[in-house]
Amino acid sequence: KAFFLKASFLERTTLTLKKKDYLIDKSIKFERLVYHASDGGSTPNISIQIDSTRNLYVHFRIPSSDRMRRTGVYSAVLDEDTYNKLIFQLQNAQIRALRFGNFKGADSPIITLIIYYNNTRKYLRSIAPNRIARDLLDYIQLQLANYPGLRPASGIQELEWP
Repeated sequence: KAFFLKASFLERTTLTLKKKDYLIDKSIKFERLVYHASDGGSTPNISIQIDSTRNLYVHFRIPSSDRMRRTGVYSAVLDEDTYNKLIFQLQNAQIRALRFGNFKGADSPIITLIIYYNNTRKYLRSIAPNRIARDLLDYIQLQLANYPGLRPASGIQELEWP
């Protein structure tokens, strides 16, 4: 492994490291994002979908023993600021090169992220997503799943399944 790494940099006289904050891929043309988090079962506990017209759909599936948390399908249209922050997170997550490790376990949620951009579909799934995606995943989990404009959906929105 060390030989491979050394061989990768033999042609370079200088190796420049950049702070993640400065690695923004402005060529990303966002189409749609689908996010699922599950506790290891076949049905995700939460599913989120956002499209390029700022439509947000969230499907909460919480065990019936936890009646304090919301369940069902909710929808909203994201405000421009929230949508632009999502786009920034996508551009900053290096999605062209992003990979999730194939880790197995039973004590962490399985995260599935499907991103459509530039006519490309990127499928990522793991219990231990890459650290470079942490800001994007935190934004999805903390901001979008709790978006204040979410209202019960009048119709059923079919979300893409992993």
